[in-house]
Amino acid sequence: PRQIELAWQETFWAQGFGKVSDRFGVPWMINVVKHQPAT
Repeated sequence: PRQIELAWQETFWAQGFGKVSDRFGVPWMINVVKHQPAT
């Protein structure tokens, strides 16, 4: 990534979340959802 806008961290909705911008200025948000056991 060209610039880290939000460092990788755990949130209440995701196991991991972060935001970066690439060298063209395109923002990318990466979200890893917490595992929900089957019911």
